[in-house]
Amino acid sequence: MTVLAQEQLKQQQQAKVCFGEVTIREYDMILGINPAVKLGAPVTITWDYREESPVHIDDYERSRMGKRHTNPRHFYLSYYRRKDILES
Repeated sequence: MTVLAQEQLKQQQQAKVCFGEVTIREYDMILGINPAVKLGAPVTITWDYREESPVHIDDYERSRMGKRHTNPRHFYLSYYRRKDILES
């Protein structure tokens, strides 16, 4: 087998991953247990969820244009935000 044929065979055997649809799940938040929380009550998600209809991955990504969060501080829940979640 030539080097070119070996290279072509290797390329054909490489694993590929494709995504077709995305299904979004929304979970309720409840009082949790987390000793790292210094002020106020911690929150956690429940096992129950609401599932939306599947959406094609390209449509989902188009709808998220400009909405992707890269700053870890965006995911931080302040004492006041956690309090609002637990009171609602």
